[in-house]
Amino acid sequence: MPEHWLEKEFARSGLPKSALASYLGVEKAAVSRAVSGERQLNREDTELALAFFSIVPPDAPESLTEAIHRLRSTKVREAASLMLSRWLLERIDEGDFASRDFFEPVASQNASLRTDQIVALCRVLGIDEAELVQGFGVRSRSNLSPSRNLLDALQSEAERWPRTGGGIPYQFDRSSKASPPRLPASKTSFVTLQPAEPSDEDLSSCVPYLIPDDSYAPRFEQGQTIFLDAHSEPRKGDYVAAVFKDSNSEEMKAVLGRLLYVSRDKIGIESLKSSRTELPRHDVTDLRRIAFCKM
Repeated sequence: MPEHWLEKEFARSGLPKSALASYLGVEKAAVSRAVSGERQLNREDTELALAFFSIVPPDAPESLTEAIHRLRSTKVREAASLMLSRWLLERIDEGDFASRDFFEPVASQNASLRTDQIVALCRVLGIDEAELVQGFGVRSRSNLSPSRNLLDALQSEAERWPRTGGGIPYQFDRSSKASPPRLPASKTSFVTLQPAEPSDEDLSSCVPYLIPDDSYAPRFEQGQTIFLDAHSEPRKGDYVAAVFKDSNSEEMKAVLGRLLYVSRDKIGIESLKSSRTELPRHDVTDLRRIAFCKM
C-alpha cells in the first residue's frame, strides 16, 4: 500500500480512528500506531480497512464529511443512534428477528451504533445525514423502507460498493458495538427473597426484602435488607432484582446484579465475579431497581 495511506483515508473520509479500531477488533492505540507507521497492518486487516473506508465514496459531498465529523461527539452519535434505531424498528418486519435483536438494545439506550454503521445506514436508505446529526430526525430522500431482512440488505448493498485493492466487502455488524455486552456465561444463581419489616425511614416508594444467604456475597450478604424501588424503571448500570414468582408458591426467587441490557427476548445481568447471566424475558415477572441495602 502507498505510504501514509491510512492517514490520507482518515483525512479524506472524516471517519474516526475509534470506529476502525472497533471494526478491526483492536485497541484505538493500535490504529494510531498504524497511522503513524510504527506498525503495519497485516493483509486481512488491510483489506478490512479498505472495506471500512468504502462506505464514504471518493466523491462524497462536503455535507457528508461535515456530518461525520460531528458524529465524533459521543452525545451526537448516541442521539443519532437512538433516532435511527427507533425509526427502523417502526418499519422492520416483525419476522425480521436478526435485525430487531440488533437494533432493540440501541433503541432502549443499552448500546450505541458506530460512526461507520450510522453512515452505512444513511447511505443504504437514502437518509439525510446532515439533518440526522443536527437532531432534525430521520428523513429518507428516496423514501426507501427496509422491506426485508435489513442486515442482509446492508450486506448485499456493500457487495456493490467499489473497493480499491481489497476483496472484502464492508460488513455492517462486524465486531459490533451495537450488540449487548458479552461476558463469560455462568450458571444462574437464584436467591429466595423474604419480606422484611418496613423501615422507620420514609421509604414509601420501596419494598424491603431480606437476603437469606451468602450466595451473592460480598455484594449482598445474609441478613442484609434490600429495598426494591416500586416506581422507577431500572436503567443500564443499576443494581436490580429480576424476580421469578412461582404461581404455585408464595416464594419469590430473584437474580441480583448489575443490569447490562434489556432486549426483546432477554435480560442481561452481570452477577457474581463479573459473569453474565442471560434471562428469558418472558420468565421474569418483575424487574426492580435496588434503591439501597442495609444490615
